[in-house]
Amino acid sequence: PMNGGNFRKTQRVVAYTATEDSREAGLSLGDQINTRLEGIPPDAVILFVSPRYDAAALVACVVERCKARIIIGCSSAGEFTSEMHGDGQACAIAIRSSSLQFAVGIGRGISEDRRKAGADMVRNFRCGQEGSNEYCSALILTDALAGHADELIEELTLKTGGSHQFFGGGAGDDANFRRTQVFVGNELASDAAVALEIVSEKPIGIGVRH
Repeated sequence: PMNGGNFRKTQRVVAYTATEDSREAGLSLGDQINTRLEGIPPDAVILFVSPRYDAAALVACVVERCKARIIIGCSSAGEFTSEMHGDGQACAIAIRSSSLQFAVGIGRGISEDRRKAGADMVRNFRCGQEGSNEYCSALILTDALAGHADELIEELTLKTGGSHQFFGGGAGDDANFRRTQVFVGNELASDAAVALEIVSEKPIGIGVRH
């Protein structure tokens, strides 16, 4: 939050759009983020995008407008924020912080080789490095149609030596059960999973509610 014009440690911005055109929807999300962060690029953006959109075009426009350092997300089956809920929309959360550090990874071919996918996902993780007293969490978004999510989390736990708490969910496609996608930046993939590592100075609480 902003207080008296002074930037405090973490600022969070939520944006959403129901604009039908994929490019215009991405520009709208990027503009909302850019305006609320006063033109300062966010450290990370998390996107949930209805499959009615061309996700590649939408993501590219978000990146163009807000210059996010890291952007991850997935296709979704119903979108919501504290201000809206519905189908066929797109929403985003952008985070800028001096107390959180982020890293991102993607693992492909999870239906065939969870061990390799897990290794690829955590390759750029920094938590647990020598001399670190920080807390480690990671948001995991996986292609739900590829399955094997439990096994993938077991692999991630092994690869990180139990240092991380994992949370997240599966990508959707408006309950069509045909194709679900995850993405990192402008790269989209099926039969894949993405991870956003969050390294914090204090513990991050994880809550579960459907």
